[in-house]
Amino acid sequence: MHDYLFSSEIVRFAFVFGIVVSMMLYERLHLTTGSIVVPGYIAIFLVYPLVVAATFVNALLSYWLVNKVVRKRFMLYGRTKFTVMALISISVQGLMLKLTPHGKWLWEGEIPLFVGAGYVVPALIAHDMGRQGVVRTCKAVLLAGLIVATPIAVALLVDMQGVNDLAPLTGFGTMSIVSRWVPVAVLLSALASWAVTTNYGLKSGGFVGAAYIGMFMGDPYQVAAALVVAFTTFLVVRGVLMRWLILFGRRKFAAMLLTSSLISWSLLWTGTRLFSATVTSHLDLASLALTPLFVPGLLANDMDRTSPPKLVLGVAMAAGFVVPTTWWVQSLVEHRPLPLAWRLVSVIMAIVVFRRQIVALGARAARPRVRWTPAVRHRLLRPLGQPLRVVLARRRPLPAPPPMRSASAHVVPASAYTGPDVAPVGFVPDDPLAAAAAQAGRDAEEMFSWSFDGLDAWMRQHTQLAAEARSWLQSQLHDLEHDLEHDLEHDLEHDLDRVEAG
Repeated sequence: MHDYLFSSEIVRFAFVFGIVVSMMLYERLHLTTGSIVVPGYIAIFLVYPLVVAATFVNALLSYWLVNKVVRKRFMLYGRTKFTVMALISISVQGLMLKLTPHGKWLWEGEIPLFVGAGYVVPALIAHDMGRQGVVRTCKAVLLAGLIVATPIAVALLVDMQGVNDLAPLTGFGTMSIVSRWVPVAVLLSALASWAVTTNYGLKSGGFVGAAYIGMFMGDPYQVAAALVVAFTTFLVVRGVLMRWLILFGRRKFAAMLLTSSLISWSLLWTGTRLFSATVTSHLDLASLALTPLFVPGLLANDMDRTSPPKLVLGVAMAAGFVVPTTWWVQSLVEHRPLPLAWRLVSVIMAIVVFRRQIVALGARAARPRVRWTPAVRHRLLRPLGQPLRVVLARRRPLPAPPPMRSASAHVVPASAYTGPDVAPVGFVPDDPLAAAAAQAGRDAEEMFSWSFDGLDAWMRQHTQLAAEARSWLQSQLHDLEHDLEHDLEHDLEHDLDRVEAG
């Protein structure tokens, strides 16, 4: 089976042109396409509609699981939310690869019939669905894919030389991880990437960088080539392009990927003329047509976000966990022996990479379970929920108080009033301190009422918007109480048990 239905050169062209198209849509129409690498993947699989359909199914499923299911139980935001979405997407992609039937499509036989494009592409699309909407993201991704596919279609129509050549067969070269276990390696790589960033402030070339670097550890020349191209890209962008162009965020990432792609592609074109056949065999990654283009770009981008030494350390830590752990999983499933040394390396690197999470889990497991009664829940959550309920309630302005009577005109002894602590308007206690307290209470109540006058006026003019705002605030309060209940349940177990024992 071939990796792509086009030649490697066409695949690389689609990748580079897709970056340009994605940035044009972002700059001109403010549309994001999941990521600047997504349009190239979509374009080269438009001739295989089931791949495109599976990609969007995976993205929609990941988006729904994270935003409608997982976030109901856990507080997710930022990088952690994207990591969870990537883990779900990679898991779904692995299940598709494992369970989907095989059949014939176009000129390729025995191809998986329902598998998404890439391992992280659906997660990138799902992430943008949460930021700019499902429909808007789908339209942007498909539009960018069609624009990138247009010159490829023209080349096919005019029968340009080399366009109809197939990408090389899978199974190239010396790889430390078997191709069928790559999904597991990418899943572990996403976990390790999040851990080294969260725990140590290091980077590892995105979610997939550690997996691909780990796969090429069987041929150290390829790892060295990727790091050299990444460092060269880092120097070119930081030392040359950023002196003349305004590059930040998405623009800088695009500049990193374009620069690394041009450098890598040039080496692949001219390698046979500049280097010996032995060196060229290490540079050409054959069926992994896109790997020499985007992996150095990911590494260079993370070099800029941290530093080259921190990147090398982060990649070493993540890859040192990914490779032996993937081998261990493979040995368990396929019932093959694995040397004890590699299992020890896997355990040690897991402890190093996930040190904080292991300590936190151990401390939480050591706490006894709490009996979470309604009385305890009410007592803990009421102080936080009450101020929000005051805002949610439709408060009407209080009537203006009547003018104060003088103490000589009508003096009522404090003993004659048996109502609330603060005396009503018109009653002047005989105690000067009590009178001052009563006046302060009335002033605070009037000030609180006046502060809502503008809000009440707006709510009367915009009834529907006010109802939607109250509904949203109520849902946020419910989610907040639910999250607090979940967190406090574990934190108060020990104290409540001690109170009950006493």
